[in-house]
Amino acid sequence: MRISCPSCQIAYEIPEQKLLGRKLRCAGCGTNWVPLPAAAPEPEPEPARAVTFEIPAFATQDRFPATRLAPLPLAAAPRRRPSLVLLGWIATILICTAAGLAAIHYRTAVMHIWPASIRLYHALTFGP
Repeated sequence: MRISCPSCQIAYEIPEQKLLGRKLRCAGCGTNWVPLPAAAPEPEPEPARAVTFEIPAFATQDRFPATRLAPLPLAAAPRRRPSLVLLGWIATILICTAAGLAAIHYRTAVMHIWPASIRLYHALTFGP
């Protein structure tokens, strides 16, 4: 018989003959209790009945046989010239480098116009 402690819910498997009117102590929490007799097992519920549906005859017919179309071909992606892509990357790097150098060179003007940048310049050790 499977019993469990009412306090800590530790489960024990003990033969029913050894439990007749005995007081038990939980090994986990030390609670004393008297187990209740086993309840009669509940009857199994009836299995669910299968439900069947009839499909109407008009639903199985192909009502629009002439409207089947062939799939459209996918459009090809436009090709980019590798030289333009490389030129774009070079321009981006030059612009970012120029902006960084200008921020360092004109740091006192930037700190005067935008006082919140003082902490950033001091953190980067580019103080005035």
